Amino acid sequence: MLTAEIKKLLEQQPIKLFNEEKEYAIANSLISAEEINEVLPSQQRWTDLYIERGNKETEEFLGEETNSFLQEKISYLRSNQQEFLYMESKWFENIGIEGIILEENDVFHTYDIIFGLKKQKKYGDHLRKILSEKFPPEAKYSILFNGNDGLWDINLPISYLNGFSEDMTIEEVLSHSYQFLFKMVVDLENNR
Repeated sequence: MLTAEIKKLLEQQPIKLFNEEKEYAIANSLISAEEINEVLPSQQRWTDLYIERGNKETEEFLGEETNSFLQEKISYLRSNQQEFLYMESKWFENIGIEGIILEENDVFHTYDIIFGLKKQKKYGDHLRKILSEKFPPEAKYSILFNGNDGLWDINLPISYLNGFSEDMTIEEVLSHSYQFLFKMVVDLENNR
């Protein structure tokens, strides 16, 4: 699936890729480094991002935000614990995720990313192995296969990812999370 999405990106002229997609394309012999015209800075990835704030209790829509909202610190979610952020981007769709939710977990006081991953049930053991290697034992995460939707419902405490800091902006957390998710999907697809 990921290879097909990267091939679509390579059809565009001139070829402009973000670092994750560039490394994947080269590693999988889809393109040579010389054929890539430009490596885009990570902050340009989210130009198509749809951002919505919602109420955690009622799921009531609280407002749509512009990309300038990404410059807020992730601690915004701690200051506004009743809120969650729902975000959609073609970049998440490319790795099999329709959209993500960012929120502060009321119980464990971690920042969590919640999403559905479009992968078959057979990936379960390897998915669990990846997460157990990337998160310490005290990190509380959940994965559950949803047979009705045919996807994995996943809740990860991104506060435990290497390099995470509460001083990061929402954009930085989003990019950091995307890098982790991209690598996770590549690892899943490489170890079928």
